Amino acid sequence: MTTSPEQSAELGRLTVELERIKLANAAANEAIGQRREELSKVEQEQARALTAAEVERNRGELYTQQQSQGAGTRAPCSGTAARRGGNCGPRNALAGLEQGMCGTGAKVFATLDREMKELVQQRTAALAEEERGASRRPQPGSIGREY
Repeated sequence: MTTSPEQSAELGRLTVELERIKLANAAANEAIGQRREELSKVEQEQARALTAAEVERNRGELYTQQQSQGAGTRAPCSGTAARRGGNCGPRNALAGLEQGMCGTGAKVFATLDREMKELVQQRTAALAEEERGASRRPQPGSIGREY
């Protein structure tokens, strides 16, 4: 079975086209793999940020609870101490320190919240990039067509 020069040329052209498509597919798969790795890292960062935010929220709730309990003990102290001539200074100083810690906790929580929002934006961008990469891959039946 012999092939004509035209058939040989067509076979060569198709072989080259097939190899070009294989290379493009390999490049697209590599890009997708990279985007998946980036997405995985972003998801891990989100999980860490969420955990930290939950810890801070729980600490804030505990502080609020302790503050309300402390307010109940401070009020009797101030009235009783004044009548007895006692000193509630250390107890009041501790209450002031607790209030300062609450402000710091709120700042940390706000920072974590902002970072979590940034991570969500990064994840969204990575997903969009992955989808764009998937849409650029040659579709079956597109051999010989430019894309």
